[in-house]
Amino acid sequence: MAVTDDTTAGTLPLPTVLVVRRHGARSLGNHDEVVAAFETLCSDETLGLRVTVFDSTNATVREQAALFRQSALVVAPHGSGLSNCVFLRPGAIVIELLPWEYPNLTFYVALSWLPVLHAAMVVDGANAYGAMVADVRALTEHLRELRLEQLETGIFAHTP
Repeated sequence: MAVTDDTTAGTLPLPTVLVVRRHGARSLGNHDEVVAAFETLCSDETLGLRVTVFDSTNATVREQAALFRQSALVVAPHGSGLSNCVFLRPGAIVIELLPWEYPNLTFYVALSWLPVLHAAMVVDGANAYGAMVADVRALTEHLRELRLEQLETGIFAHTP
C-alpha cells in the first residue's frame, strides 16, 4: 500500500473520510454498502470529501499515520485500529461503531485527551463477537451532519 502526496501535482487533495475495514469480531458486515453510500454522499461537492477505505493488514506504521493525518473524518468499528487516531489533526471527527451488547468506551475516554470530536454510534443487535450491520441511512446522515458542522468552523475546508 503506497501513500501518495497529491500536493506535488499542484492541487490540494480533498479531505478524506477514512472508512476502516476490520476483519473478524466487530467487523462491519455491510462495509461495502456503507462505503457505497458514503461515496454517493461525497459526490455532493459542497461536502468537499473523498472516501478512502483503510485496511491495516499490510500497511506500515508510516502509511497508517499518513492516512489518518490527512483524514477529516474517520468511521470505524470499535477496535485497536482506532489507536491510529493519535495521528489525526485537530478538528478531525471520529465516528466509532459500537456493538449494542458491549459498548466498550475505551476510545471515548482515550480520544477525550485529543483535540478531535468523538461520536459513538451504537449498532442495534450487534455483539462483540460477530459482524455488525450498521444502519446505512442513519450513519450516512450522521456523517453528513457532522461534516457540515465541521465546515462551519472552517476546519478541513477544501480550497484548491
